[in-house]
Amino acid sequence: MMRVAHQAMTWFGWWEKKKMPVNVERLLEEVREAGYEGVELGGSAATLGPPRQLRDLLAVSELELAAWAVGVTAAPSPANTDEYRRDIDYAAQMEVKTIMVCGGFLGEGGRRTTFDEDYQVFAENLNAAADYAKQYGQTIAYHPHRGCIVETGEEVDRLLKFKPRVGLCPDTGHLAAVRSDPAALIRRYPAKIILMHMKDFDAKTRNFTELGQGTAGLDFKAIRDALREIRYNGWLVVERDDPPIPAVESAKISRRFLRLLGL
Repeated sequence: MMRVAHQAMTWFGWWEKKKMPVNVERLLEEVREAGYEGVELGGSAATLGPPRQLRDLLAVSELELAAWAVGVTAAPSPANTDEYRRDIDYAAQMEVKTIMVCGGFLGEGGRRTTFDEDYQVFAENLNAAADYAKQYGQTIAYHPHRGCIVETGEEVDRLLKFKPRVGLCPDTGHLAAVRSDPAALIRRYPAKIILMHMKDFDAKTRNFTELGQGTAGLDFKAIRDALREIRYNGWLVVERDDPPIPAVESAKISRRFLRLLGL
């Protein structure tokens, strides 16, 4: 049975736009108000407070932690080992078992690479993070992302050639942005899909948007059907970058859309 969560970045983005302070308690209240069962968070005590305090807030909100967002760099230097280990340590204290890794930015203004060596180095970096997370019983779900070393479905194939010990977290919006088919990727790697990010994409503005509001022709019914075919029973995590409306209203629009899909 698939369950639906929301990524916290939507709230952080809205508050930053409005120059409002971060309020984790309010964030969790609004995620629940919008109709979600879980939340995906990221970071450490610097932004979220002590783990015990966050666990108490989650208990009050009756939300589950779907996953924890962590970044891993692609290039051999500078490595961000200390940073991602800190975040993984915090996630362990929150008893999170799925680490959503978004990374592979090459540090040169979104430069694309044609070199197998870059993919091999990134696979090695992912393996180092996976080995560190394994001590806590955590599994990494790698998120292909626009502007990084792995954007397209074909680049996912290229990365996996080097056998990183990770699962996948396809993102419907990021794949649409580079004209890749999320449903095809899901069917190609059924055993690898351990987390899903759900967002829509406006091909005219090149911006992400709420589910059902995009113009890129994303076939969410096909995505739903592909997930059902592989018997996926994990989290669907809705995500909206830089919302132009209050985060809770954005979250409600996407939740209504998923209900129309029977999710």
